[in-house]
Amino acid sequence: QVAVQDRERLLFFGGKTKEVEKRTRVRARVISHAMGNLLRDYRRVVIMGHADPDLDSLGAAVGVAHFARAHDCEAAIVLNSSNPSIERLWQLIKQHPHIQKIFTPSEQIQQWIEKPDTLLILVDTHRPSLTIQPELLAKTQHVVIIDHHRRGEDFVDNPLLVYLEPYASSTC
Repeated sequence: QVAVQDRERLLFFGGKTKEVEKRTRVRARVISHAMGNLLRDYRRVVIMGHADPDLDSLGAAVGVAHFARAHDCEAAIVLNSSNPSIERLWQLIKQHPHIQKIFTPSEQIQQWIEKPDTLLILVDTHRPSLTIQPELLAKTQHVVIIDHHRRGEDFVDNPLLVYLEPYASSTC
């Protein structure tokens, strides 16, 4: 199925069922405002997606990192290595050192994650078992989830904020 935005409305083509766009800009603004308020309480933000990241996970992580930096937080994206699905984008990122320096291997994040002024934001997954480094998630109490997948049984315990949009085509 394809969703095409025509000014203020979304048109859906293909697919076997009739889908309805249920997201609203108001809800996105409310979540953005809540995230901004939440970031006031943290100095550092660690962003982590799912294992074997794809373009959606990587793009969402970069967007959240820039959001965190706009709110005066240090930001780091957990990425241990590239893979074939992100290699072309990774090559472009390497041409921009100010973006590349945000990406950090999980071993270097260990020193941040246990500090009380660090917030962990999961993007493009809400399942602890699918994250790049489940051990990091287990070591922190401060977690936000931004995802577009349907909620499953495997879910993070007690997140501070959850933005789950299963009707969105991507987390970005």
